[in-house]
Amino acid sequence: GSDDPDGDATASVAYRVSGSGTYRQGFPLSRVADTRFVGSLFWLEPGTAYDVRVTFSDPGDPLDGTTVAAIGSTRAEVAIPSPNRSRYVSPTGSGTACAVTTPCSLAEGLDQAQPGDAVVLRGGVYYEGGISLPRSGAEGAPIVIRGYSGETAVLDGADPATFTWSHQGDGVYRATVNVAGTHLVLADGERLFPYNNLADLQDLNQDNTPGFYADGTTLYVHLTGDANPNSATMVVSRYGSTFDVEWQDHIYFVDLTLRHYGQGDYPKAIFFNQASDNLVQGCTFASNDVGIGIKRASHRNVIQDNEFYDTIFDWPWEGVKHYAGGLEDGGVVFYDPVTGRGNVIRRNEFHDDFDGFNACPSDDAGVTNETDVYENLVYNMGDD
Repeated sequence: GSDDPDGDATASVAYRVSGSGTYRQGFPLSRVADTRFVGSLFWLEPGTAYDVRVTFSDPGDPLDGTTVAAIGSTRAEVAIPSPNRSRYVSPTGSGTACAVTTPCSLAEGLDQAQPGDAVVLRGGVYYEGGISLPRSGAEGAPIVIRGYSGETAVLDGADPATFTWSHQGDGVYRATVNVAGTHLVLADGERLFPYNNLADLQDLNQDNTPGFYADGTTLYVHLTGDANPNSATMVVSRYGSTFDVEWQDHIYFVDLTLRHYGQGDYPKAIFFNQASDNLVQGCTFASNDVGIGIKRASHRNVIQDNEFYDTIFDWPWEGVKHYAGGLEDGGVVFYDPVTGRGNVIRRNEFHDDFDGFNACPSDDAGVTNETDVYENLVYNMGDD
């Protein structure tokens, strides 16, 4: 701090491919504290070393003309290696063979998988959730959880049961469901607004938006035109997550569909907590409260080439803000506290939700957390 007693120094940055001889000027650094400047370098190549030089300007003070330099390297592109062994699973799988023609259950395949292995999901709907993985992968030998080529593997947080709905009057129907605390109900593919009480649901006081009200395991719904839910395809979420990746690293999720995770507190389809060097690629996240949640010291996770969508972009803005705030999160969310660095969100598509995604937690908003966000497509959002 004594180097710049009046706090008016500025900092410029230049960089080059290490040893190349020609420096390229970068954007000036921003001062975020008395002794801290931050900034970004753009259009770098993967797996490449760079010379970086910062020069301070501060006429009349000791810092003026000072230069600091270092060498840093970008990470190489993520590669998915050929597996040591593939363990095949299916929604009706059984036994321990885990072979392509005699698949086992998802739980069995995950339990057997070692670093360098792949768990390959045959097509179909897996009504499963709250899955904790038994072990980490390793650098250069991730555990890859992926869909079978040419088939669609769907992980579904909904209850597969069929519920009987009884008419309560004024277009409201009631059913008893199997799990309390659902935040997510759909009718014929459209999410229903979460009303706070039965009277508001009866009146559809959010611009006549069809909705539901959950009281423990008693669920009330009011559909457009007072329609009978017994004649509709109803979805009621019973799980708050698919995979909880906690204190585990080098897990790759590839070419999966994850949908309808919205039960309990802070639901999200995939949760990275103290989890680093993981990959989510080529997946579809359909009508979840949150697609991917990241918390604490989760470093260098890459989220790329995925699609995140819902059906709520035209819901009443004030209604979501004041009555359904839990739906403001979007496809990817960083939860306080976060100390993870080097996470990447790129080449994803976010649409028809209320918010697109969240790239920086509130308690770190003034300090870089080195999250790279680029080449994402975001559209049909009710808010941000």
